[in-house]
Amino acid sequence: MSLSDKVREENMKEENTRPEMNLEIRWLTIKDVVLYSSFSERTIRRAIFAGELKSTKIRSKYLLRKTWVDRWLLNLGNRTLKVEHKALVDL
Repeated sequence: MSLSDKVREENMKEENTRPEMNLEIRWLTIKDVVLYSSFSERTIRRAIFAGELKSTKIRSKYLLRKTWVDRWLLNLGNRTLKVEHKALVDL
């Protein structure tokens, strides 16, 4: 199975869509995520290694889906709100 076949198969499994709909799915590199999120490359890599940010490694290159990045960013916001709420409650 070639690399493109693996990516195509993963796209279909993850998004559960028809093959013609997969044209919208895009893989992001870490540098793309840095530009998209405004976080540093080190922060992105730290999140990947900690298992907080889902990624796929193909030939020593980490690839991420925009939906995975968006989910991670939303979770970061939720964590921040919980910490701020806890700090306010403790006052």
